[in-house]
Amino acid sequence: MHDHTMHGHIEDDEDDKKSQDDRESLFLRQAGVDSRVLEKIMLAAPAGLVIVDKGGQVVFFNYEAEKIFGFTAGEVLGRSVEFLLPDRFQHAHQAQRKEFLHQPADRLMGYERTVLGRRKDGTEIPLEVGLSHVHSGGTVLVTAFVMDISRRKRIEAEREKLIEELQTALDNVKQLSGLLPICASCKKIRDDNGYWNQIESYIRDHSEAEFSHGLCPDCAKKLYPEVF
Repeated sequence: MHDHTMHGHIEDDEDDKKSQDDRESLFLRQAGVDSRVLEKIMLAAPAGLVIVDKGGQVVFFNYEAEKIFGFTAGEVLGRSVEFLLPDRFQHAHQAQRKEFLHQPADRLMGYERTVLGRRKDGTEIPLEVGLSHVHSGGTVLVTAFVMDISRRKRIEAEREKLIEELQTALDNVKQLSGLLPICASCKKIRDDNGYWNQIESYIRDHSEAEFSHGLCPDCAKKLYPEVF
């Protein structure tokens, strides 16, 4: 039973490898086995592509990466990838990079926790970074797929601010509810402390309403009969 299971795993691995080889072979046939075609595709990719060797040096930097970071490829190639990070993160990233190379695994960064990059002008930008790796010629190449998520973060911040403002507005809304003890004669209202207040004072203190005073027709005739 155990041998059968192991045999099944081996067959699955071989099938996966064959499927991957078929995909690669199809791509190479389409590209005419011309590395320049592959390079043009990578250079024109709509996401930033930054490829780093096992020593941490940048060996590829496409057009979109140039737009995101503000550096030309010539200014970045051959430099440590930490060159693209704010100074305060560079030392920690070196250790993280070495740990990744020790046990490389494809992953997405910046979705749950913001990853910050550094532009040429010194400004910091929030990034979403997907990492993949490939073994080539006895070495490991790590590809970072970089997306500038500044606009997304700005929209999220504006949404959070709006939610806070709406919540504050709701908290400040005053509502009248329940039974109000009111004098049948003078129309004063008794508050929770037992004091009797003019109706307009009570409503003003317990709601957002404001009063403007005037005279109804009946009162106007009663008070000023010579006019009305």
